Amino acid sequence: ALAGCLGGLIIGFLMLRNFNAPLSRLIKLIEEVGAGRLPEIRCGPSHDEIGYLTNCFSKMVTRLREQQDEVKRAQTQLELEATTDSLTGFYNRRYLYNLFPKIRSEAIRSDKNQTLIIVDIDHFKKVNDQFGHPTGDRVLLHFARVLRENCRVSDFLFRLGGEEFLVLTSGDNEGGMHVAEKIRTALEHDTYSDGERSIPVTASFGVAQAENADGVDGLSRMMQRADQALYSAKRSGRNRVVIWCPKRDIA
Repeated sequence: ALAGCLGGLIIGFLMLRNFNAPLSRLIKLIEEVGAGRLPEIRCGPSHDEIGYLTNCFSKMVTRLREQQDEVKRAQTQLELEATTDSLTGFYNRRYLYNLFPKIRSEAIRSDKNQTLIIVDIDHFKKVNDQFGHPTGDRVLLHFARVLRENCRVSDFLFRLGGEEFLVLTSGDNEGGMHVAEKIRTALEHDTYSDGERSIPVTASFGVAQAENADGVDGLSRMMQRADQALYSAKRSGRNRVVIWCPKRDIA
């Protein structure tokens, strides 16, 4: 009788341990999910109700993880579309206004100067009118490639709209002039061709460096000065680089 009772106690203990362990594991998983974490859970053998519940819970958490990943991918795509130009992959005008104060603040703290270059493709409207917008888009991609290949990794590239682009680079007017002239020369010697036609592509450049009075909110003033230099480059015959100068008659 004593041996039978002892055997029954041992069996009961083992059954209780086998019941408590998976139950404790399931409770711990529920607490993790309740805390906002979605741990990876592998399904195991379901010999009893607890195993069955654990596997069901595992499948639910896996599905939640997949949905969470889908949401993150959608958010990343929306952020990309909100900050970049869909054709060239450059940053867009909206992001320029968001990003500039941060870049300018860092430059001021580091006691570094910055230069803004506005670029306009010469006679681009004629390309669209003569060859159509699909060819115009390919010319824009050609121009974007040349621009990217002749700028530094640290430079920021933006498409402001249409055939107008902007380069934000470090350094003063001379450094900006060097960057702009490098792009201009490369573009002049890299004619666009699609196998059916060749189209010479040139651009005009306006360069303006940051001034102490600009501060972190001086983007509009810098762009205005660079625009004035760009218009001077166009009036002077295009396919050239002009640095903004307060003494220059640009009216």
